[in-house]
Parts: sequence; C-alpha cells; structure tokens
Amino acid sequence: MNDFDFFSGGKYIYFPFLKSKKAALPSDDRETLNLAQNLYSPFSLKGRLLKKIKCNFYCFFGKKVEKGALISELENRLKVEFITAVYWATDKNKIVVQLINKDTRTIYGYLKISNSKLGDNLIKNEINALEHLKSEVAPKLIVSGYWKHSPYFIMEHVDGKALNSELDGHVLGSILSKLSLSNKRTKLKDHQRFKGIIQSLKTIKGYDFDGIALKNIYVSSSIEHGDFAPWNILTNEKSCTRLIDFEMYTFNGIEGLDLIKYYFQHGHLVKKYDGLLLIEYLGNRIKNKDFYTLLLVFLMKEICNKHTECEDFTHDVYILELLKDME
Repeated sequence: MNDFDFFSGGKYIYFPFLKSKKAALPSDDRETLNLAQNLYSPFSLKGRLLKKIKCNFYCFFGKKVEKGALISELENRLKVEFITAVYWATDKNKIVVQLINKDTRTIYGYLKISNSKLGDNLIKNEINALEHLKSEVAPKLIVSGYWKHSPYFIMEHVDGKALNSELDGHVLGSILSKLSLSNKRTKLKDHQRFKGIIQSLKTIKGYDFDGIALKNIYVSSSIEHGDFAPWNILTNEKSCTRLIDFEMYTFNGIEGLDLIKYYFQHGHLVKKYDGLLLIEYLGNRIKNKDFYTLLLVFLMKEICNKHTECEDFTHDVYILELLKDME
C-alpha cells in the first residue's frame, strides 16, 4: 500500500508540507477545495495560518498526481466517480479519505483504512461497532473490505460539526441513554469490563497499580464509545447529534466512563484545567456518589488504551496518584 492509492487524480496541496504531510487536499477548483478543507483542521495558530494562505492561493501550490488503484476499484464497485482528500492520522495507525461525489459536488462519505497492525484491530473494531449500532447514534456503514491485506470501510457523511463549547448535561445524557444496555447492576469487581482492565494493567511494566483501593460499587452496563470526546460528537442545526470514531468501542462497557471522558477532555484540553482543579471540575459536572471510584476506573482504562497504542500515559498516572492521596 502506498500514498498514491488514495488519490483521485488532478492537483493536490500538501499540508503542512510534502515531506511532513498530514493531509492532501484536491485543488483543481475552489468549490472542491472548500468541501475538502473540513478534513484537515490544524490546532496550532501557525498551522491554521499556513492552511489559510495555501487555500487562498491554491493555484500556486498544487502538485499533479495520477488516480490511485484503490480509488479506481471503489469507483467501479460503487458506481460513483470520486474526488478525494487524504488525511494521514498522527498516530500512523490509519488513513482517512474524504470521498466527494464528482457529479454532485457533495460529500459521499469517508474511507478509513488501516496503516499498521494495531490499526488493523482498530478498524475491525469500528466496523463491528457500525454493524451493530443504530443509525440515530452512529454513521451508516456503506461497505467494508480489504485492500492489500489492510482492512477498510466506508461510512456515510454525517451532517454536523463538533463544538468547542461545553455541551449541556441533558444533551450528553440523551446521547448516552441511547447506548445504555440494561438497568441491571453488577458489582464492579465482577464486571467483565473491569476484569479486562485489571488484566491489561498487569502487562504494564514499571508501574505498581496493586495499591489502588477501589470500593466494590454497583455499576450498570452500557455500550462504551471509548473516545467520547468533544471532537467526536457532531451536532447540526436541527439539534440532531451523532457520534463518530468508534475505534475504542466496547459492547459490554461500564456506564459512566464515557461521560467522564467527555468532561476530562473538555476540562483538560479546552479549559486547560489540570491536577486538583481538573478533579474539582469533574466532580462538579458528574453528579454521582461513586464519582471517585469511577474516575479511578476511567484512568486505569485510559492507561491501558494508551499503553496498547504506545502513547504517553504519564498524565493519567499523575491524576491517578492525586486521587489515591485524596482517598
């Protein structure tokens, strides 16, 4: 598999640059470029300025490429001619391709394809999620398959955008209620999800997690999105809300962990809270008598996920240690 498999032919602008590319947007005309811009939203001010300059003067930056073999195959299979925009994920585990219908100039959907062994598992897990979840919660799965031994799928385009502003608690509750499985409650230490987290923690060398004192609270089961962060919740003008990016999906999860994920990410990354201030913010948002125990379980789960994905989890350990001292 090579990068040229994902191009639809014509001119492309690379962001930020060709040698350090994160995205390639089609630049044969302004209309298509405007549609494709949503695929790449750099966080830094420098990245946003560079994107603005290149998009405003797109005719000077485009590089011509041929149509890729994968896109040709998909066009034959789906009977649609595409213009593509390509995004190489920072974690290098997957590649995301925006598919624009060339005739209607509308977004047809998104192709996600694995780019590593870990990516294989993540893509397969997301396919499993989209096959089982209702369309009112997740995008519709259009097609799935393999390309050069790498699993991929195409999902429909979801009309909406992620909001930086904090979503109302009632809205979050309404979304999460659609993922609830049953009112039956189980002791935490008997829940299969918790047992899996404990087993995963034992594989992490250099950290002693045995000293974590957890109350054996009762928990409910729910479908866990796994990355229930602000940027994975799309809301449109009709107030319809859909979720995207189900790579960390767990069918028999623990209710409450997704809600903590939302506020943890919003509090830390948007509001810039940390340490005791972050914990206080979470406690004020999550009205649950078992909040501290659930937060400990959440952090243990995050550490497991980041260890699996070879990501740094020292911040999660830091918050975990603060909680242990508070208990």
